[in-house]
Amino acid sequence: MFAASLPKASLATLSNISLTRVGSVAASRVFLSTTRANAKPNVPAGFAAIKERQKTFNIDNGLRVHQRGGTMDKVLYNATLLLILVGAVEWVRVAYTLSFLPQNRKLIVFRFVLLSS
Repeated sequence: MFAASLPKASLATLSNISLTRVGSVAASRVFLSTTRANAKPNVPAGFAAIKERQKTFNIDNGLRVHQRGGTMDKVLYNATLLLILVGAVEWVRVAYTLSFLPQNRKLIVFRFVLLSS
């Protein structure tokens, strides 16, 4: 907005001044910097180990994410599947038992419901 109100000659002068300023700032940063160009980054060991572990998950090797973790992930994945299977079998067993109660059990359950209400 400010630059639009200036004449064209002063815009050229303004751009030359800004280029000179940018060049001098860049030169001073190169020569007056206190960091070394080939210095090793100071990274904690734990963080470096995490970054190495993450690299194994970024490789496109055709495996799904839950299959890339190694032996422990395979054990946990299979234990989870087993737990789901046992839960499903138990749910079916309980539903079947409650659906087809023997006659004497039905009376006991019915009397308990009547007495408790």
